[in-house]
Amino acid sequence: MTVDKKRIKALLTGLSVFDGLDSEALEQIAQTVELRRVPTGETLIEQDSQADSLYLVASGRFRVARDGHTIAMVGVGEPLGELAFFSGGRRTASVTALRDSEILSLTREGFDAVAKHDAALPQAILATVAARLAAVTAKAPVLSPMAGLVVSIGPVAGGEPLPEQLVDGLFRSAENLGQLNIHTAETAPVSAGPEALAEWFAPLERAGERHILLVRDGQATPDWARFAETRSDSRFRVARLDAPPPAPRPDTRAVNPRDHLVLWRPTATTPIHGTTGWLAGRDIEMHHHLALDDSGDFARLLRFASDRAVGVVLAGGGAFGTAHVGALSAMSEAGIPVDYIGGTSVGAAMAAAIAQALPAEEIMRRCNEIFVTSRAMNRLNVPLYSVLDHRIFDAQLAKHFGDGLIEDLAMSFFAVSSNLSRNDIHVHRSGPLWKAVRSSGSIPALLPPILTGEGEVLIDGGLLENVPLETMRQVKSGPNIVFDFNNGSNWQVQADYDALPGRLGALRGFLFKRSRKNRFPRIPSILSRSMIINSRRETGRMDMGRDILVKLPTAPRANFLDWTKGQQNYEIGHQTLATALAETDPGAAPDVRMRDAARRMAEIDLAG
Repeated sequence: MTVDKKRIKALLTGLSVFDGLDSEALEQIAQTVELRRVPTGETLIEQDSQADSLYLVASGRFRVARDGHTIAMVGVGEPLGELAFFSGGRRTASVTALRDSEILSLTREGFDAVAKHDAALPQAILATVAARLAAVTAKAPVLSPMAGLVVSIGPVAGGEPLPEQLVDGLFRSAENLGQLNIHTAETAPVSAGPEALAEWFAPLERAGERHILLVRDGQATPDWARFAETRSDSRFRVARLDAPPPAPRPDTRAVNPRDHLVLWRPTATTPIHGTTGWLAGRDIEMHHHLALDDSGDFARLLRFASDRAVGVVLAGGGAFGTAHVGALSAMSEAGIPVDYIGGTSVGAAMAAAIAQALPAEEIMRRCNEIFVTSRAMNRLNVPLYSVLDHRIFDAQLAKHFGDGLIEDLAMSFFAVSSNLSRNDIHVHRSGPLWKAVRSSGSIPALLPPILTGEGEVLIDGGLLENVPLETMRQVKSGPNIVFDFNNGSNWQVQADYDALPGRLGALRGFLFKRSRKNRFPRIPSILSRSMIINSRRETGRMDMGRDILVKLPTAPRANFLDWTKGQQNYEIGHQTLATALAETDPGAAPDVRMRDAARRMAEIDLAG
């Protein structure tokens, strides 16, 4: 047996699909299959092409796409193109290498020859096919963008070496986080050449563990930098925030958009400015801000790099939104991290405040100033463009959220609006923070819509996605915690419809501020309630998967515009979740603790 065939047999031995085959069968297969290298970006299978070969992934990772949309990621030990191969039809999807990979190729003639020798081969492969079909036919969640099992972290192209403080922080955080192996040019056999590097890494990759290929200085160790670049599922490119951004270079791996940009600064108190310049012209999955003196930032970065980042989704719900702040405060006290936060309407406003790292007490003070002291949502207007005068509300949002940009936030954030121009949701991940909050909370008719620079019309996100879990799933992998409201009984109003005044009576009541004898719902209450009418149905139909839904109780007899009960809603949200979290295992993973707490809260609600 030649050296290549011996290596092929060794590769076959390491693939779980061949676990049941004896040595003789493996040797027979090794004589038949061909080992082929597939460089980054090369298309292995074209959609609609004839299926003349079966492939098995020996190393690397592949993207499976149908009509340009990613439907699966395939890694070591998994077959490629098996459905069309066995059915004799055409390929139903395209398959492209996400990084330098190796596949074992078996022609139909070769497969038939091996199958005659040992029927265990087709049985083994068909078992894998059956398992995959079972997973596909089950109701699957949205395919989230995953970092993958192999991640490289190194300087941006042409950038300065990583500072020692950053490297040390990564090693400390990886040790605390666990289940992460960091490799450097000093620990890998770089001097032995690329073939030796590949052979060294192959068994590590087959073990199915997570690996970080850390490049301290790409110019000093070009061979290691090249290996890390081509062998990683995702690349985290690091640069100093205040360095001048280099001109973007053409991406040789355009097939794989999962590049992350990491911008470091010396301390957590160093102001964040200039992110926009780094993002311009670069096709990146996400950017991260890292303070060298903040261990929490390092832990957050590695959670993103290992698909364990914790997302928090805040539903819309008017004045009930302060319950979100109470719940997030309870999470913080329990040591449960938040890595990415987003929301709709008031959920977007509270998420923005959390992303700004404002203390809960300060958030509540600002809510009181905006909605109670200044009465920003109680100033009526001539109803030509809106029922309410928006100027005070806009001024208050601009005052309290400032002129900062979303991309300059230390924590990742998004807000959701409804785009009437495109009949779709509009996700705010960049631009002025206050305007994103204002757009997401533009209750139709109550407030005028926000117009984008392109002239698109944005209104309250609650119209289309009051609980933006799907949006969160589309921007990150890992567990998500969804906060919605448990408002108790249905909305019921006892009022005399026939006693409703006509236009003159309504005008007299408005001008002379007469007390309301008829409790018939007014326009603000109806419009506010209509924005979340779909929320209960939406959450009821959601396939939560590994995500956690937490239903927050609210103050009795409170309504959507009653901000005078904001503090009461805050305290209820805080106390309810804090009590439930106190009964969970403090050593468990964040999502495990939150799932346990949500279950306890639901049991209390049912018992009550």
